[in-house]
Amino acid sequence: MKLNQTTEKSILLTCISLLIFGVSFGQYEDLGSVHAKVDFSKHLREWDGFGVNYVQTAHTRDYLDFPQEYGGFSILNQNQKNEIIEMIFGAEGLKPGIVKMFLDPLHQKEKGGTYDHETTTQYMREFFDLGLAKTREWGGDLTVLTTLYSPPAYMTKQKTLRGRDMDPDHKEDLALYMIDWAKYLKNRGYPVKYISLHNEGEDWRRWPVEGNYANFDYGHDYNLYWRPEEVVDFLEFMPALMKEHSLTDVGLTPGECSRWFQFFYSGYAQNILDNPNSLQNLSLITSHNFYSIKPGGHRWFAGTSNVGTDMIREKRPDIHAWVTSASWGNMDVDFAWQIWMNIYLAKVNAYIPWVVIKRPTHWKSDDPNPNTAILVSEDSTYKVLPGYNVYKHFTRIGQPGMGVAYTECRDSEVQILGFSENETKNPDAFVVVNVNNWMVNRADAVDISINGVNYTFSNQDPLYNLYREENQKEKYRNINAESIRTEKGYLLEITFPLKQVKLSSKTGIPINLEIKVKDGAYALAGEISWAEGGPFVLSTGYDSYEYSIHYNPTKSDFEGIVETEWVNTKEYMITEKSHPNTKDGFSATWEACYDNENLYFLIDVTDESNLQARKVEIDLDGTKYKSFKAVRTIDNIESYADIGVYTVKDGSIIYEAPSRSITTFIGID
Repeated sequence: MKLNQTTEKSILLTCISLLIFGVSFGQYEDLGSVHAKVDFSKHLREWDGFGVNYVQTAHTRDYLDFPQEYGGFSILNQNQKNEIIEMIFGAEGLKPGIVKMFLDPLHQKEKGGTYDHETTTQYMREFFDLGLAKTREWGGDLTVLTTLYSPPAYMTKQKTLRGRDMDPDHKEDLALYMIDWAKYLKNRGYPVKYISLHNEGEDWRRWPVEGNYANFDYGHDYNLYWRPEEVVDFLEFMPALMKEHSLTDVGLTPGECSRWFQFFYSGYAQNILDNPNSLQNLSLITSHNFYSIKPGGHRWFAGTSNVGTDMIREKRPDIHAWVTSASWGNMDVDFAWQIWMNIYLAKVNAYIPWVVIKRPTHWKSDDPNPNTAILVSEDSTYKVLPGYNVYKHFTRIGQPGMGVAYTECRDSEVQILGFSENETKNPDAFVVVNVNNWMVNRADAVDISINGVNYTFSNQDPLYNLYREENQKEKYRNINAESIRTEKGYLLEITFPLKQVKLSSKTGIPINLEIKVKDGAYALAGEISWAEGGPFVLSTGYDSYEYSIHYNPTKSDFEGIVETEWVNTKEYMITEKSHPNTKDGFSATWEACYDNENLYFLIDVTDESNLQARKVEIDLDGTKYKSFKAVRTIDNIESYADIGVYTVKDGSIIYEAPSRSITTFIGID
């Protein structure tokens, strides 16, 4: 068949197209790097700052009888106070832009009585006075939000402290109570900007349903039940009263529900929208957000969506929203994740966690939020906790007046938070949070066989309780195990009661041991074994057995990983590959000791697969900065460590974010 010239060209072009198509689709995209972006020119909203909170009184009914001082300044000397103030407010410290101050119910005893704003606030005011001076030293300033903790007893229907219901005959007295406190603070030179009506006032379940009992006896702090209608009423009438008392530059917030979910679902947002005067008088939306998600519905459910704020912003797009209290969690990467969620999902303009410094013994009953930044002990010492450095990653770069920058990332376990300079003197900066727990504590397993009976432990769930069949759990009932991450892998310490493994502390009895370490507890990727010799015998150390486990009377209680108590034991290498896919570098050591009650093992595993970083290629748009200095925190490994300077190349920074890490990048000229 003869082809004309046009047909020949068509066939040639088709072949070339198929070749290109085949080549392009034959080369798969390398997804070893996660693509991300920070666009500093795209502002999601203005940022008002991060904040701190100091609480002096929370439960006391009579300050002379119980001079409660939860913050701890009262038992510290001046040098210690100065050190703490430097760490919080100094140029190299947290550098908060907001301070929350509570108004407790002990400032007035009866209607028309004198106000005493000093007795129960001495140390809270000292904290603020020193903090404000330190902040202004480096050219910054603070904004004060003051929150009503609870009204005096006479203003409640129950006529008792922490009475549940407001007495409507005293609503103006309550408004004046808050106003006089704000005036007192302003007369002291405090930059008070907002009065908040309540502290978790939506939670009526903190009292008996009849409301006839204050329920002080179970550790509850000051409170008052605020119905949505009462909040709306105060928003409607109180601003005019504030104006009469020359508080023209102080705004009013609707109080602070315990979660954003409650601000919406309990009806506060809708009731405000239904009253045009209240909506117009609203100066700021405030709420706590003690994040908690559990299967099914429950009383403490709290997501991070902010439906109520979205509803109000449809009518008042100018309104800002602040988180005014939140848990420090476990003071780790998950705490950082919650900060990210509140800023990007709850769409807030400021964030204040629960108290930045605390003296736990002065919280009545168990403290429901035990963690913080600085912990004060009864021996008049203090300790800086991990929460301090985690919070510092955000507070230093999120200064008031900056903008929340648009960010995106194609890995949901890597959160990126950005702040743009937005005509301030603060540089563009961003935080990379890698919450990935699978790579850190990838489920590996250790098998220990004692005289033919095998016991399995996981580094992720040491006692394997989530995975054992019910008929196997009795076998492990009295065994203790603890795992902790290390720079090279993990440590696993196991305590076997001698009776449970059919042994006694009598020396010279033979024990056959086999130990295996598995790379992957469920999908096996490798395995190494130790079975070099034996049998072992229990030994006091004064005999000459070739394979012996020595007596150690100091190991009387299981206390988790205590490396100092293992210095006199012999270490055995576990290196024999017993699985064909075992990779090089996967190794372990084991050692053992015993006392009169227990047999102890310490397994030290080196496994780089448990420490894989997530490689992130971050496009940086809308910034003038070509270099960013970086500091990093890794759970249990390093805290706010300087890791050098990263240079922007072709508009991007490529960074390997370690698992369970927080890394802050700050623009430098």
